[in-house]
Amino acid sequence: MNNLDHTTLLKRMQRVERTPVGEWLPSPCMSVCSMHPQTGWCLGCYRNLAEIAEWANMSPHQQRDVWNNIHQRMASETL
Repeated sequence: MNNLDHTTLLKRMQRVERTPVGEWLPSPCMSVCSMHPQTGWCLGCYRNLAEIAEWANMSPHQQRDVWNNIHQRMASETL
């Protein structure tokens, strides 16, 4: 999808994996804020517009679901 270096996003993902369930999670935002025209995912954080808009209102469980979606989206890009 893009050629950005996702090292920082991957490091945050590892931190999320170590965070106990039920605790608030860091935002995936990478300050890129540019949407891929075909997938509808941000080129920096792999979230869609709804996930971006609702992040601050999400429960920790919902945030973890978004992080899981990001992981799957990043993995599908490398296939």
